[in-house]
Amino acid sequence: MSTTQKEQSVLLEPLLNVLLKIDGSTTLALESMTQSELELQLISHTVVPEEQLPPEVKIAFTGNGPFIKRRTSLMIGNEMISENIVYYDLSLFSNGLSIDLNNGEVPIGKLIKSTEYRRDILFSGWISPQQIKSFGFTIGKRSPLKKYKIVKNNSCWFYIYELFNTDIIYQNLSPS
Repeated sequence: MSTTQKEQSVLLEPLLNVLLKIDGSTTLALESMTQSELELQLISHTVVPEEQLPPEVKIAFTGNGPFIKRRTSLMIGNEMISENIVYYDLSLFSNGLSIDLNNGEVPIGKLIKSTEYRRDILFSGWISPQQIKSFGFTIGKRSPLKKYKIVKNNSCWFYIYELFNTDIIYQNLSPS
């Protein structure tokens, strides 16, 4: 490991631990770390038949759908700071929130910030390039992933996989 990689690792480790462990908005945490407003880029938004949901996602939902798979990236300028795959049962949401989710212009944490909910972290840690590829993410190196549910009234609203791009986080850390 080169000196630069060691320095990056030492600096990033506590910040990544925060991103992986907090049960609040990682978008707001990333914006605080970089002192930049991040933009959401909608990659895809597709209806997924219940039988095609990943088994761990399928058991999280109690409704019958329709189920949506939404892929997004959080961008800082032209660089991707994180990738997200989100599943949700569209039948759970009001028309206004459904429209906002479909538009894909605002991160989920910001859309529901005035709603009472909890985040149940299911996994947080580093995953291999092979695992990353199996999820359909584009970051091609070992990276930190957080998997969690957003729950309201004991119902899973969102099932989220969030992968962090450590190089872009490091390059954009605010010096303050």
